[in-house]
Amino acid sequence: MLATILIIWSLLSGPVLPANMVSSPGEVWSVLIGWVSEPLELLPHVGVTFYEATVGYLIGGVLGITVGALFGVFPFLASTLDPAVTAVYALPKITLAPMFVLMFGVGLVSKIALVAIIVFFFIFYNTLNGVRAVDVDLREAVQVIGASRGQLLRHVILPSTWEWILDGLKISVPSAFIGAVGGEMIVSQQGLGFLVRDAARTLNVAEVLAAIVIIVLLSTIVNAIVTWGRAKAGAWRSDASVI
Repeated sequence: MLATILIIWSLLSGPVLPANMVSSPGEVWSVLIGWVSEPLELLPHVGVTFYEATVGYLIGGVLGITVGALFGVFPFLASTLDPAVTAVYALPKITLAPMFVLMFGVGLVSKIALVAIIVFFFIFYNTLNGVRAVDVDLREAVQVIGASRGQLLRHVILPSTWEWILDGLKISVPSAFIGAVGGEMIVSQQGLGFLVRDAARTLNVAEVLAAIVIIVLLSTIVNAIVTWGRAKAGAWRSDASVI
C-alpha cells in the first residue's frame, strides 16, 4: 500500500498536481537524507519533542490514574467535581496552549503542561470506567471483612482495573505527540513542530512533509514500545492470576 501511494504521488506531482503544493517523494527523501547526514541539525529537535511528550505523558498518566481511582473509590468526590472535569474535557485542549505560554513561558514547561492535560483525560476516564466496572459483590465482600478504603484500592480496585489503565496508556501515546508538536507550532524555537512551522513559513512543502515523516516514525516507535510493555504486563498479570 505504501509503495502504491508513493508511486501515484510521484506520477501525479507535476503533471496533474502542482509540485509546489504537494512536493514529491524524491524531494522529501532528499530532505530526510540531508538531515540524516547532518544529525546535529535534526537530533536536538527530535530530542526536545521526545522529552516534552515523554515527561508530559508520565505526569498526565500518574495524575490520570490517581484522580480516576479516587473518583471511583469516593463517589461523592466524583459527583461533586464531575461537572468541572467534564467542562474542561469538552474544551479543545490546544486552545489552552496560549494560556500555558503565559503561565510557564515559551520554554519546555508550557508544552509539557499541554501534553500532560491531554494525556490526563484519556487515562483518567479509562481508570474511572475500570474502577466502576469492578464487581460490586467483590468490593462489598472485602469491605465486610474489614478492609479500609486504602486496602480496597490497593488489593482489589487497581489490580482489577489494570487492563483499563494499560489501554489508556496505549491510546494516549499519539495524543502526547500531538500536544508536544501542536504547542511547538504555536510558539517555540526548537522541536519538530518548530521545523514544520518554519518550513511552512517559507512554503517549503518538502521540509514540512519530511518533518511530518519524522513525527510519524517517532510516534510509531514509542507506540510500539508501549504496546510491547502492555502485552508483557498483561501476560505477567495472567500468570500471576493462575498462580
